[in-house]
Amino acid sequence: MTDQAQPGPASPAEPIIFSTMQIDPRAYSARHAGSRFEATLYAIAGLLYLFRRQRSIQMMSVVTLICIGLALWLQVSLPLLVEMILAIGLVWVTEAVNTAIEAAVDVASPEYHPMAKVSKDVAAAATFIAICLAALVTFMIVVPPLLERLL
Repeated sequence: MTDQAQPGPASPAEPIIFSTMQIDPRAYSARHAGSRFEATLYAIAGLLYLFRRQRSIQMMSVVTLICIGLALWLQVSLPLLVEMILAIGLVWVTEAVNTAIEAAVDVASPEYHPMAKVSKDVAAAATFIAICLAALVTFMIVVPPLLERLL
């Protein structure tokens, strides 16, 4: 990492809104993917980490398979199935981001700090909100055909 200061606007005429896009992230990163293929390998490594180390992802895998399997068994329409998959996918995405935030906070603040707690709690809240929305969407899609089939 360089000791170079974060650049502001190059001139008073340059709007602040454009200054951020002038920053080259490679100048501040110890390691970066050299190619799209390498970037994909890093993404797969992150996914494997989630499956191996995050109990919530392991549980979500089972729940995801059950929900999609149930929807397929009930022959839910394709648009509703896509809606359900997107809602469940949002949970996966927020859980991955939550894990990344927690890891970054642990590195940046190894000692207890109230703002580190806020970061972790808010990231966990995002996952919780996504879980509630996915559960609601899945319930609304799966329950009517399930009741129809059972009654």
